[in-house]
Amino acid sequence: MNEERISGPRAAVSLPPASVGALSAQDVWRLTLYKWRYSLESHGFTTEQARQLLFLKWLYGRGVEPR
Repeated sequence: MNEERISGPRAAVSLPPASVGALSAQDVWRLTLYKWRYSLESHGFTTEQARQLLFLKWLYGRGVEPR
């Protein structure tokens, strides 16, 4: 039964051009930060700890080394 469903004819999917509704670089960055924060919090870090870790990530990305 599952094999029939998998091997059956596939419907054509029409996707819009990439430029329609594409995310800007800033949108992608914001979604990435949200994903990291959600991941940290889901692994048991508090909101404050996640904020501090993301701040350290930002500092590291700018080339500033914490003391």
